[in-house]
Amino acid sequence: YTANLAILRNFKRAEYSATQIGHFGLAFDDYTHFTSPIRRYPDLLVHRMLKAVEQGRTPSLSAEQIETIAQHCNETEKKADELEKKSTETKRLEFYSDLLNSSQTATFKGYIVSMKGKGMIVELPDSLQRGMITFASITSDWLETSEDMTQARTKSGKVRFTIGEEVEVMLAKVDTARGFIDFVLADQLTQPRRRERKPRIQPDMHTGRPRPHGKKRRRRR
Repeated sequence: YTANLAILRNFKRAEYSATQIGHFGLAFDDYTHFTSPIRRYPDLLVHRMLKAVEQGRTPSLSAEQIETIAQHCNETEKKADELEKKSTETKRLEFYSDLLNSSQTATFKGYIVSMKGKGMIVELPDSLQRGMITFASITSDWLETSEDMTQARTKSGKVRFTIGEEVEVMLAKVDTARGFIDFVLADQLTQPRRRERKPRIQPDMHTGRPRPHGKKRRRRR
């Protein structure tokens, strides 16, 4: 899942242009397209030019005019995509906020997609919602990230989590104002944190200073 996600994010965004560059995947020197059943303005433009060619007419638009229209369509499509993304994110956050406030216990399957200094970023494949699992919320171990930011390890160097690993999470906090979600590992809710117990320092009864380690207190008879 994480590998496919990384590949998709590295693809360049498709753009409209009056310059014919063909299609690499189909090995076509000449290529155009239109969508169906949705008709966007670039689709109508292609329809009109194909109809003109079919009827033996010269297309009414020059290459310069087509390029201007193509760039305008690129800009408006980018703005529309950004608005759609913000709207979807808002509705997702509202959904998870209502779910958390309803006190329903729900677990979700997610994948670790990146590491941060304070925790791991997990994405839910069903909704594409992302959230953080803070290391402080993991009660079984003290964790820190590796130097290459691909693993979470204990202080002894044992690898606990790796990017791409599947985890089961629950909602811990939903901040709709800031657009953040905190997850917690489902199997960590009831486990106590393993703390390294340090010996308690007892004060010397005569001097009031800390008693050196290993020195036993003399009992009175």
